[in-house]
Amino acid sequence: MSLKLYYLIFNNINLSIFYKNYKKINIIFNLLKNHLINIIAKIFYIRYIFL
Repeated sequence: MSLKLYYLIFNNINLSIFYKNYKKINIIFNLLKNHLINIIAKIFYIRYIFL
């Protein structure tokens, strides 16, 4: 019984750590994605002006 409880607690801790890391990665990915979209938009905008 105590082993099962320990396993559940351990799994919960692992899941919460994974979830926190996933959220961090997701935030970073979203920032990078927005940054890339801005760069691409600027490149197209500059090309549009000079053509």
